[in-house]
Amino acid sequence: MLLLTGLIAIAISHLRTSTELAHVQSELTQLRNDSTILDADDDSMIHAIALPTYGPLQWRWKIQLPRDGTYRLRYAFDNIPESGFPAKSQAIDGAFLDAYAKPLQGGVPFTLDVGIFQDASGVWQFQTDNGQRGPRFPIHHHPAWLDRKESVGWGFRVYGKNQTVSSDSDMPRMLFSGRKSKMLPGGASTVEMNPTDGLLIWIERKSTPTPPGP
Repeated sequence: MLLLTGLIAIAISHLRTSTELAHVQSELTQLRNDSTILDADDDSMIHAIALPTYGPLQWRWKIQLPRDGTYRLRYAFDNIPESGFPAKSQAIDGAFLDAYAKPLQGGVPFTLDVGIFQDASGVWQFQTDNGQRGPRFPIHHHPAWLDRKESVGWGFRVYGKNQTVSSDSDMPRMLFSGRKSKMLPGGASTVEMNPTDGLLIWIERKSTPTPPGP
């Protein structure tokens, strides 16, 4: 009986410690977010700075949209050019809407989480979350690299990783770019100049369609 009581006490203590640790980690993440300074003096531009992430296939930014206009997020997996944007991409109008389906207020910073995950039925999903709304979309005909069926070199860039990046309101604001590299003999790699599979994520003004790359 004493042994059972002792085990229960240890289990309760462990649960309490785990709960407190999770709370501390949450507060630490929030502190890091709050301490990341977004240099956004000009409220007529799109501003973004990257935040710490929680794991693979997840990206986070602190963003401030212009006071004028409405904006959306776009992403693409296929035919990504060496520079510019692909001719075909997917739009997420709800990425910058609040809980009442109204556009987020411009000139006010917010956190945008973007993630790719596989749901319980095995379908890959692309999801965004701005703290008020978190739309998700199934990825039809997902690229092979999501299933890790391809072993290739990659070149990628998280925009705003070290400092705020800004764009005029009518210009697309790239957030993430990742492309397959060209593999060379001996295992080395270089930039692939032809379009490749990969992932691009960017912001655009709704009234200004993103121009395709060359």
